[in-house]
Amino acid sequence: MPWLRKETGKWCASVVIDGHRKVKQFETRDLAKYAEEANRLQQQRVRAGLATWAEIEQRSASETTTENAIRLLAADLEVRGRSPKHVREFKRSARSVLKHQLKLPVRAVQAAPVRAFLDSIRKDGKSNRTYNGYLIAAKQLTAFLVERGMLESDPLLGIKRLPVPHGGEDRLPKRSASPDEFLSLIDC
Repeated sequence: MPWLRKETGKWCASVVIDGHRKVKQFETRDLAKYAEEANRLQQQRVRAGLATWAEIEQRSASETTTENAIRLLAADLEVRGRSPKHVREFKRSARSVLKHQLKLPVRAVQAAPVRAFLDSIRKDGKSNRTYNGYLIAAKQLTAFLVERGMLESDPLLGIKRLPVPHGGEDRLPKRSASPDEFLSLIDC
């Protein structure tokens, strides 16, 4: 619930930043825009037949598995207008990173299995972009869970993204077609 701070004359609201609840100050018009957007998203959820945030928060985190949390966030992404491809890629990446934790309650999500998965990606010779893509999906899920009160703090805060050079320098070199492959293309 927003309140007006008398000393500064600004509106304040309690928000979750980096896995911790903090007080943030807003200009009146900014807070009104935020409230209007939140109401619009809530109405979209209701029209789509999805659970409201109040209903989601009432569910006990001990009953919600990681797999169900991935489904909840995927449904939320759809309501917010993300493309079907974006939602599909999020679900695939999150399930891959958290594959050993899917059946566990969300409160049991730990950073060690995620780190082990990301280390195996690096050992397989995958690019920094691939590493970051998987990490972003997992962090998106844990941030969602913290924001909804299902996790006390984000267990993945200590895992940092890898640097990605500009211009695609980290991508694998392109291979030219062999003479046989080229002839088979011409024959088609």
